[in-house]
Amino acid sequence: MSPFFEKIKNSSIKTPTQKGFCLKKWKKSWDSLKVGSASDRDAKLYKAGIVIFNLLEEVRKELGILYKQQTPSVTNNQLIMAYLSLSNRDRAIMANNYSESNLNIHSSTISNNAAGNEITLQEISDGAVDGLEKAIFVCKLRINDSQELVEGTDPITEMEFISKEANLSQLYGMYENYWHAILWNDYELIEYDKKNKVYIVKQPMDKYEVGSFVSQIRKSRLGAQSATISTHPDIQRFYDEDKYISIVKKGRKKKLVCLSIKNANDEIKAMNSDWRTKSMFLINSFGVDILDNQSKSGFSINESLEVFRNLILLSIIFTYKYPHDDSVFNLKKLSEYCPKVNKVDLLNALKKSTGFKLDKIEKILIFIEYKALKKQDLWCHPIISISTQQYALLTSALITPVILRVVEHWLVTLHVEFQDKGLTYEKLIIDGVNSAIKQNPHIKDFNSAVSRRIKFKEAEEEIDLILRIGNVIIIGEAKSIVTTDSPISNYRTVETLRYAATQVKRKTEFVENNLEQVFEKLNWEYDPSKEYIFSKCILNSGRMYVGFDIDGIPVCDEKVLLKYFSENEIPLVSVFDEVTGDPKHLAWVELYNNFDELKNNLDLYLNNPPQIFENVEHFEYKTISLPYLNEGSYKLLFTRFVPKNIEVSDRINAVKFFPVKKIENYESEIEKVDFIF
Repeated sequence: MSPFFEKIKNSSIKTPTQKGFCLKKWKKSWDSLKVGSASDRDAKLYKAGIVIFNLLEEVRKELGILYKQQTPSVTNNQLIMAYLSLSNRDRAIMANNYSESNLNIHSSTISNNAAGNEITLQEISDGAVDGLEKAIFVCKLRINDSQELVEGTDPITEMEFISKEANLSQLYGMYENYWHAILWNDYELIEYDKKNKVYIVKQPMDKYEVGSFVSQIRKSRLGAQSATISTHPDIQRFYDEDKYISIVKKGRKKKLVCLSIKNANDEIKAMNSDWRTKSMFLINSFGVDILDNQSKSGFSINESLEVFRNLILLSIIFTYKYPHDDSVFNLKKLSEYCPKVNKVDLLNALKKSTGFKLDKIEKILIFIEYKALKKQDLWCHPIISISTQQYALLTSALITPVILRVVEHWLVTLHVEFQDKGLTYEKLIIDGVNSAIKQNPHIKDFNSAVSRRIKFKEAEEEIDLILRIGNVIIIGEAKSIVTTDSPISNYRTVETLRYAATQVKRKTEFVENNLEQVFEKLNWEYDPSKEYIFSKCILNSGRMYVGFDIDGIPVCDEKVLLKYFSENEIPLVSVFDEVTGDPKHLAWVELYNNFDELKNNLDLYLNNPPQIFENVEHFEYKTISLPYLNEGSYKLLFTRFVPKNIEVSDRINAVKFFPVKKIENYESEIEKVDFIF
């Protein structure tokens, strides 16, 4: 037990990132613990709380000095546009420099920053938005409260002020994130140099952190595969009737116009096709009603997604118009990275593109608009009112949308209940499994998958997935998990999966102890001469920790489970055929060759799916140093792991439990290609 952690978890004591935190109360709460009851985790949290509080307090004081003494003659609207510009510019620079390089965004690092830190491209991409969010949030709050800026007693230049606040706000956000990681994900706080007050925040290389990172990599990979499919001309033709909004220059004025996707450039077509395809597949996660029903706000999720699609494509077009010279030296130059659109013009253009009524579009735009409300974030609300007439667009967020996260966030904001998402996910699994096993020529003896409440006088259980393949009975616990994108959501995901592990163990024992009666309830034919064995798994819609186990139970998702029953081969290395343009497999894994192998290899597959090959061996620690405000400050180093650069041979060698097959001319084919998916 960790009594101090439990106090924090139960909100019995405020933490350093919460309003009303008091260092004296923090120490008093620690001292009140029973002697010997505190765990190592508790001790770490107590010390970390003191360090993080002091760091946050320093930044708050520095921001106070900045606004009281150094504020130049500048308005809140000028500031917020500057911060949006910085975000858009950072993302644009990364895209311009690395988009054509085929570098792995998770493992490739660059160090062209003031501290010389090695930072991954993914960290740069995320940081372009997350790093400015705190400054944008505070500035927007002042606008909401009509709180004008007052010129300081010793003002600095506008660009100096913007740079200083952006850096301080980013530092504040990083300290907050480190605290949450220490609190929820068991990151370590290590005293590195006591005299100079240097501490290391270190990410643990345990299966939960590695599993989380591997899951994010896999989701990126699946997204890239989906995008690759969406760009195929046969797919894009489905959306030829779509419209989008572009910009034309008439004299000195820019005008929004509605155009046909059919005549758009390749990038616009590809992004449109990808977004539309992903939108259609949302039905598998949420069902038709949740996506199509009108909310109390006067629009549906699908209608919001259609408006969002137009904003995404418009943002891409705006990025084409960013300066070729990315150097900035004043507000006017910086503002070239802040696209602005007239609200009335945008409404009319969206009316032509979507076919929706103006009042509906206006409601959707007001909903999508970032207002610095609690739990809003810039990724899901990437437009901001900078006046009663204009919106500014955060292109850094709009050009890299994560549709599932956006929809989940919107549903929560709109107070739409989506508990039925779990039933939708169960149906997706059941229907998929049954379709796969009926078409698999190796499977001769089976009972179809069902989801069923089984009740006897003594006990009952709700079983999400049960099916029989020969003498193997597969029992699965399905969990519909929202997108995991923060330390606390990671923690809650693990807790949910642990609960699922307990459930599936209990339900398997229930079936095992009442096997003949269960068969009777399911209208299955029980064979007393067979020795039935049980295979257990957890299925989760969020695709987190797939390929890892939670408390001894393998975690998978519908894609991994269905793949096993659909076919006996999994591609490992694929390229595009030079002639047809279709995928060509150069190496693959053979899962089974007959019915007995299919049954015997199932548990091996669930615990070691070849699709997810990364493990602890494929990561390495890298450390960055954070800037500090003065010599007497606490100083932080952050040690986290990043993926190593993986060669094709590493991927093949990572397969340990199944035979790997290759085409005859494998070596010569590999030498000819520079891109593999």
